[in-house]
Amino acid sequence: MPAQKMSDRLEITTLGGLTIRRGDEPVTGLASRKVEALLVYLACAGRPRPREVLAELLWEERSQQRAMGNLRVALSSLRKHVGPFVTITREDVRINPEADVWLDVRGLERQLAASRDEAGQISESAVAQIEEAVELYQGDFLEGFYVRGSAGFENWTVLERERIRAVYEQSLQHLLDGLLARQRWRDVLRWSERWIADGQTPEPAYRALMNAYSGTGDMAGMTAAYQRCVGDLGLELGIDPSDQTRELYEYLAAGGPPTVPLRVQPEAPPAPTADRAVQMLLARWRRGGAEVLDVASLAVIYASSEDIESGPNEAVLLIRSALHHGVDIEPWLERVGNAEAAVQALNASLARYPKPRVRMQIVEALETLPGDEATGALEQVATTDDAPAVRTEAALAAASRGRREAVVSGLLDDVNSGNEAVALPALIAVGDEFGLPEDIGPYPRAPLAIDLARRRWQTHHRNIFRQTLRAAGGAGLALAVHGMGMPLYMALAYPEDFAAGQDFVSLPAWMLAGGLTQLIFGSLMGMASGLGVGMAGALWTGSVRSRWRLVLGGLAGLVQSAYLIAFTLMELFHPVSGPAI
Repeated sequence: MPAQKMSDRLEITTLGGLTIRRGDEPVTGLASRKVEALLVYLACAGRPRPREVLAELLWEERSQQRAMGNLRVALSSLRKHVGPFVTITREDVRINPEADVWLDVRGLERQLAASRDEAGQISESAVAQIEEAVELYQGDFLEGFYVRGSAGFENWTVLERERIRAVYEQSLQHLLDGLLARQRWRDVLRWSERWIADGQTPEPAYRALMNAYSGTGDMAGMTAAYQRCVGDLGLELGIDPSDQTRELYEYLAAGGPPTVPLRVQPEAPPAPTADRAVQMLLARWRRGGAEVLDVASLAVIYASSEDIESGPNEAVLLIRSALHHGVDIEPWLERVGNAEAAVQALNASLARYPKPRVRMQIVEALETLPGDEATGALEQVATTDDAPAVRTEAALAAASRGRREAVVSGLLDDVNSGNEAVALPALIAVGDEFGLPEDIGPYPRAPLAIDLARRRWQTHHRNIFRQTLRAAGGAGLALAVHGMGMPLYMALAYPEDFAAGQDFVSLPAWMLAGGLTQLIFGSLMGMASGLGVGMAGALWTGSVRSRWRLVLGGLAGLVQSAYLIAFTLMELFHPVSGPAI
């Protein structure tokens, strides 16, 4: 891949629609909208994503084989148009962390994170930076961008859209805090009205309006702002203003000066209206016994603050809903906070969803949770699940947590009871990664050895082929140089024969023929040696098996002797000297 130019930059704009630019030119020619969606998803994820997850996200209605095939086509299109900006391996795909990739959402989030200093204050420079950042918000995330037949991607878009809107509104809140602290009343009025015009009836914006009108001496405007707040909240959400808003109105109406947040108190932030609505929704779900939330309700919670109280029942509901809609469950595990409650919620979802894809997602989530409860759940999946891939993933995770003997014992029981097709792959994987206990007991040694060799071949065959080609190229070139020097050796050792030989062939032709002949023989020798040593290293791992690797590598080195003997027996080669010791 050619080195990336310093001026080569990929810009992805997602707020208010989707625009992709490389340098000064828009990126056109991507194979489909799903390829664009894939690029946006990778940019937002910011970390490697497994190929299987990407295929399921965008082609969930297809079989796994067809979905993976479609993903390969999409990745080929990305390589062609934005190759330097993506890192693609056999296992996963990610945005190249060393490339210059700009994403408007990241710019908004970075400014919010840097908007306050350690004392909780908003500096003058931070106010200017936040103003610049919120200008990026030209509309909702991926507004007007739809992908057909990809419910998983659409659900992810809905959740991400609400989360980014919450970031935007939090940025506006910080901006208004900084403007109020500096008594920039006109700017407060401008940004408050913009926030209100965006929708969602934000109470902090109405409170900022009330303070700004009071600061300019317009008490009629202050009263009108409060009345607007009362009317909009009642019409949109069916609720009254919060005590904080009502008390501010009464305080200002009584002649009090504007409340200016010179110092923000992080431990006692104002409660946003959205969080109040979430509390009401949670109470309603508790009373109604909801099983699964719709995407819209899940998005409201996703965008709310993370410190909203949620007990074990709410944890089960939220995680089950995330699994049901096929979105990442990592944010929901973080929101639950309690590892024991998270394990309980994941266990409750295992029996509910028969698709191996969902159970694999649950296993991957359990791997991220600490504690004996998570380890026990992984062990249970490793010894009972009916999908080989799910069982293998759980077995490896449980074995890595110190449950190797228990996992192997359970898998052996299944293998010996006839459930070999499901349990044997997991047993092979554990044996390959962690080794099998000495007192393992009876098991089918031949199938285990064959499948273990197949697994190691599948894991290492690319490296073996690369090593074989390198060895073939190196040995071939070395012997080609040697072959081209054959006339020189002949001239020094047998000058009469050298002179006679020139009567039949010219010196350049002689050198070329010798070089080509030795190139072929050297390549064969190097190929055999590279293949033999590579296979030995892959199939026989560990110091105990080192002698087998040495034996196979040594046998590969006898390739030249083997073909010399064969050519002599066929009278195609006549040794210069007889056999000797």
